This record gives sequence, structure tokens and C-alpha cells, in this order.
Amino acid sequence: GVYAVALSMSVGHLATFLICLIALRGVPVSWKCALLRVDSLLRVGRNVSYTLSIVAASTLFMVVDRYFASRLPGGSVAAISYAGTMLGVLSLVAMSPLKYFLAKISESIVEDLTESHNLVRRTLAIAMAYFMPLGFFVAAASKPVVSLIYGWGSFDARSVEMTSLALSAYCVGLVFAICATIVNYY
Repeated sequence: GVYAVALSMSVGHLATFLICLIALRGVPVSWKCALLRVDSLLRVGRNVSYTLSIVAASTLFMVVDRYFASRLPGGSVAAISYAGTMLGVLSLVAMSPLKYFLAKISESIVEDLTESHNLVRRTLAIAMAYFMPLGFFVAAASKPVVSLIYGWGSFDARSVEMTSLALSAYCVGLVFAICATIVNYY
């Protein structure tokens, strides 16, 4: 149904987050241009696998989206789009306070690599502690929220139902999308 695309995107966010964590293990992140040596440049190839993993995950999102969207009943793509818009607003609100931590992480990378690792761990723990319950709350309250925001005009009860299902499925992956964003910034 309509939730299949959104749920597959949520699983994709989880996969992207896990790929990022695996790829960043053991990768040196201390970047000072003055200290850049030729042997360091040669090690860049090791980081290509990380980049290709992210590109592959993004391509998987697109393929899944196109495959499922072509098989959905009428109105489903619009419901997914509306739910995606609501999730986008929620993500923007969620990421705003985390920008403070991302700035602190950037500063600490230059000064103390160990401290930057600790800050990333703390930021991920904070994101999970706050945004996992928020995602579950929005998923549970999706129908009244969608009805309040979109439930007027030609947006009928079926549209509210489909959009709230898609929003609930998107909210499953909210915390993983935020955590993947944190790791990608790092």
C-alpha cells in the first residue's frame, strides 16, 4: 500500500546510517591542509568505497521509489508527497538544535580527534534519546495531525488516511535519517 514506499525509505535511512558508521571506522578525520602529504593523498582511494556506498544507497532509494510508485493506487503518490513534506519540516526543526553540536564537532576535529569522536557519540546519543520518541509520537498522532493540517477542501478522509499511513512509516526512519545526517557531517 501507500506506506510501502515510506517504510522502504525508512529502512534505507537505517541502512545508510549503518553504512556510514561502518565506513567511518578507522578513517582518519584530522584534515589540516598544511600537513597534507602525498602518501595521505594516496589513501583517498580508501574513502571512495564510503562515497560509493552512499551513492548506491541513494540510487536504491530512487529505484524503490519508482518501482513502488508505479504500482500504487491513485492518490498514493500525492499522499507520499504530502507526508514527505511534513517529515521534511519535522527534520528541519529537529536538525536546528543539532547544528550547535555539529559546529562543536567541527571545531574539535582540528584540536583533538579523540574529543571529536566523543562529541559524535554524545550527539548521536542525544539524537536517539530525543528523536526516537518524537518519531513514535508523530507516528501515533499522524492521523489527527494530517487531518488538522491538510484535512480541508478536496483532501477527503481517504487522503487523510493514506497520508497519515505514509507519515507513520516515514517516522520509523526519522531518527536514523537524523543520525545519518550527523555522521555525514562528521
